[in-house]
Amino acid sequence: MKRLKIENTINNHFIGCWNIDHDLLVDNIVEFFDSHPQLQTSGKLSGGRIDRNMKDSIDISIEPKLILENNDFKIFNDYFF
Repeated sequence: MKRLKIENTINNHFIGCWNIDHDLLVDNIVEFFDSHPQLQTSGKLSGGRIDRNMKDSIDISIEPKLILENNDFKIFNDYFF
């Protein structure tokens, strides 16, 4: 994964941008997402509030412990490590 610099001459910002230059890894992550609908939830704002006018997404949260202990999540080792 490579960090990309976002040029901004007006204000400082906290926004980050990364590029995964490993197409198979991206495909595997998308496949994981698509094949695990039971893990998908509506995207939430701070405090757990759902407001599709502010954030309209489907998310999956993955605990680091699952990546280390559950073979179904091993694909994320390549992403995180």
